[in-house]
Amino acid sequence: MTLKRRHLVALHGFGHYAWRYQVAPLLKVIALLRRVWTLGGAERTALTGAVALSVAAALTLVPGAPASAAAITRSGAHLGLFVLIWSVALAAAASQRGPFALAILAPWLVFYQVLVSGTWVGTPVVVLPILWIAWIFYLSARSLPSTVAASAWWCLAAVCVGYVTAGPSGLRRGLGWNLLPAQVLVGGVMSVAGLAALYITRARARSRVEFGLTLWGALLVSGAVVASGAAKDWVFTVDWAEQMIGDAGAIVVLFWMWIGGRAGAGSLHFAEWSVRQSARVLPTSVLIAGTPPVVAAVAMLEWWTLRSAAPAGSELHTIALAGHMVAAAIMLAWLATLWLRRRMTHAHVLSALTWWALAWLVLQGLRAAGDAVVATRESAHALAVVTLLALVIGLIAEFGELERSWAKLSDERVRRQLGFVVAAVGCAVVLMTTPGGQWQEARSLMVLTGLVHLALPVALYERLRPRRADGPVPGPARVVLFAAGYAAALVVMAVDPAHAVSLVATLPVLLVGLVVLRRARPEVGAAGGAFAGALFGGGAVAGWMMPYPPTLPFVHVTAWTNMLRGWGQLGRPPLTWFHAALITSAWVIGGGVGWLLFRAPRASREPVPR
Repeated sequence: MTLKRRHLVALHGFGHYAWRYQVAPLLKVIALLRRVWTLGGAERTALTGAVALSVAAALTLVPGAPASAAAITRSGAHLGLFVLIWSVALAAAASQRGPFALAILAPWLVFYQVLVSGTWVGTPVVVLPILWIAWIFYLSARSLPSTVAASAWWCLAAVCVGYVTAGPSGLRRGLGWNLLPAQVLVGGVMSVAGLAALYITRARARSRVEFGLTLWGALLVSGAVVASGAAKDWVFTVDWAEQMIGDAGAIVVLFWMWIGGRAGAGSLHFAEWSVRQSARVLPTSVLIAGTPPVVAAVAMLEWWTLRSAAPAGSELHTIALAGHMVAAAIMLAWLATLWLRRRMTHAHVLSALTWWALAWLVLQGLRAAGDAVVATRESAHALAVVTLLALVIGLIAEFGELERSWAKLSDERVRRQLGFVVAAVGCAVVLMTTPGGQWQEARSLMVLTGLVHLALPVALYERLRPRRADGPVPGPARVVLFAAGYAAALVVMAVDPAHAVSLVATLPVLLVGLVVLRRARPEVGAAGGAFAGALFGGGAVAGWMMPYPPTLPFVHVTAWTNMLRGWGQLGRPPLTWFHAALITSAWVIGGGVGWLLFRAPRASREPVPR
């Protein structure tokens, strides 16, 4: 191959890489936003409102803005984002098939709304948003084909509404009763009224709940209650809105970790691709003869740098250089062994170069993430706008990558993703723009945790799977498994926060997740099962290393409450030998369980079409 021909091949490869890994994800995000925009006016309102309120909050971080005007604008944007997130989450849950999603989400929505509306506690005003949720739940239950099932769902909802509203509404105090009789009265009246309505309308057509109806009503009632409460006590309402969004921000924590892991895996893939493209340009003889001297020269340069003045005064920088020198020594020893045995080939040199480059990227990524923790302590305000922009773009890009084609998905699934996007972006904006918080420093630690816990399993799986006739583990399943491990670790920590060995108690959750994945996607094979188990294990250790527990609404669990009170002191220092041993054991155990559970005779599985 001539030199000109080699250059054209490299240029074509670079264009293919840029299109597949840089342009294609952006086009998928645009397709997601376009699909949301075409659904209707309510969806467009949710999207536009999230963008406008996020921009308004971000502008308060621009240096030179008047302090008083910035504070008022920021507080108003935070209140608006609370109302919007609350309303879109309710509408997205109600638009799903059946009332199950709404039943899971409603306790948190009620809990957050009651606390933010605290200035109206003791009056009927505080229960207006709760009554709207109850009405939407009634419509969702009524959409079920079975009247018996609809009645059971409604009775459950009525009992919960009575339990929640009897005290804050002022009914108990007005009647002079104890709390339990008042709760029984409200729950009983609502149950009877709902059952009578279901019986009377049993012969009518049962349509599903509309997203637009739920959203407009939620914006009206929640906005009116929050706005009137802010007019009575601005500071109290704003403070509680920010606290409740911070409590709901656990999803942002998980996505920060996921973005860090994806970035690390992408860097590893880019290093491998770069080495392969370089090998296509260089002749085979030059590659084999020139690789050992180049690697040795780089290692000598790193050694000279370590012998000179301390580089940047960073301990992590020193560790990164020393670690890369060790990787170079191992690589040269392996190549020397192959040369002495006369077995060194183009493929061996290419593989060694790839993993040498991967070691450099991983070590430098850890150093950069560790240095970012220090940088955020010193210059958090100066980096706030850039950090917020990176977080929002990363979140939207991650949601865009979850599905292969947004145009082929049902409207309810797109609305569900819209609810996730608005909630995640809104929580991130409020957390990043609230002054005096610890989010700037914690954000870098989350990225570092995700880089350590996700990059290696993703890289190994992406290299192993193409060699087997296995289908890929879907993007949503990856996110769910990592999040399930994180949540299971929080439950374990509520019982035993001190001992990491108690993370073994998360194994039943791992088994359930793997069984569900195998029933849904049996074609992922043993490699996919091992990858899924490793993801769960990485999430569990991430939860133990950096817990961010949400509040349990209207449920008092002593162990969980104690963990909430002391969660700021539960974080462990990363990048220690104990951390390395813990994450390695989690990968081995989770991956081993997944491999054994998904392993099947090769002949019993049909090859997956490519």
